[in-house]
Amino acid sequence: MAGVLDRIRVIGEGVAAELGFELVQVQFLKEGGQWYLRFLLDRPGGIAINDCEQFSRRVEPLIDAADPISHQYILEVSSAGLDRPLQRETDFIRFAGRQVSIRLYEPLEGNKHFRAKLLGLSAVDGEAAAELEREDGSRVLVPLPKIAQARLIPDL
Repeated sequence: MAGVLDRIRVIGEGVAAELGFELVQVQFLKEGGQWYLRFLLDRPGGIAINDCEQFSRRVEPLIDAADPISHQYILEVSSAGLDRPLQRETDFIRFAGRQVSIRLYEPLEGNKHFRAKLLGLSAVDGEAAAELEREDGSRVLVPLPKIAQARLIPDL
């Protein structure tokens, strides 16, 4: 499945770049007996419904032509949202200064969940790590491979 998702991501990234969008995430998963192919988009100023429609109209024929998926699915395109996921190293640099919620695969310093200010990207033992500042001012380095999920906390 990883190869299929990689092929779809390449197609989606090309279309997103043409339109001036960032492809944040591609998901292919089964929910309630139905398969969904989801694209999450972003750009400065946000993504509007007509942006999603434009992306969908451009990407659908390209995916159909490449035919990487052998069964039926529903194509969904949406904004990554105010609580967008952080997945790439560049995300951890770009959103430095913002509040984030991070869940880990296993505990670090006794915690599997951190809500903190993202200071940027650093390194620990040769691995890229998110540098976080907790509410009490203490800092922690979280190696990216240990992160199960990282999301922005929306500014209210």
